[in-house]
Order: sequence, then structure tokens, then C-alpha cells
Amino acid sequence: MSSFDQTKRIEEFNYRIGETYKDDVISALGLPDTYLKSQEKELLGYQGKVDGRDYFIPLPVHIAPIGGDMMLVTYINLAGLTSEEVSKLREVDVIFKFDQYEILEDVIDNRGSK
Repeated sequence: MSSFDQTKRIEEFNYRIGETYKDDVISALGLPDTYLKSQEKELLGYQGKVDGRDYFIPLPVHIAPIGGDMMLVTYINLAGLTSEEVSKLREVDVIFKFDQYEILEDVIDNRGSK
């Protein structure tokens, strides 16, 4: 199995609270591994090391209400994964939080807590 290490891209991504837009993050880091949206907030979660594939077949593996009208949905890529690999989920390393105007409001970095 090949692997795609995005850790360096996350570390080198130069974002600014109040100035960086959601499109800037997606352009730099690609689609998120975890996505959450409500009427007022939007969260994009990224893992440093993920399984690299030529294509993405999403499988929602966890959906949980986290307050108000917000739901957390976590997906994994089924492209080329064995059933054993599908059962192994990784925690999100970095979460980018955006306001209703898609401007970066906060960054939660979990890499130091692992």
C-alpha cells in the first residue's frame, strides 16, 4: 500500500486568522478528511499521514451531533482498502474553523497531543 504524507504541507501552509479563506485551505491542502458545517460555522479536518489513492470513494464511518444544528461526519477512502484497513480510522491532526463568510476563525492543532 502506498502512503501520502501531507504533514509537511500542513506545517508549511501559511494561514492567517481573519484573512485566510476556506478556498485557500482547500487549494493548499486538498479536500478535508473530516468536514462539519452548521449555519454559522464550518470545520475542515486534515490528517498528516493518510492513505494515498488515485481516486476517493467516501464511506461515512461516523456521524455525531455535537450541539445545536451541527453534525460531525468522518469519512474514509474505500479505494483499494481491505476490510481490515477500513476498520482502522485515524484521528484528525489539524482542524481549520471558518465563520459564515468562509474566513478562517481558528485552528485546532492536535499533532502535539498524539
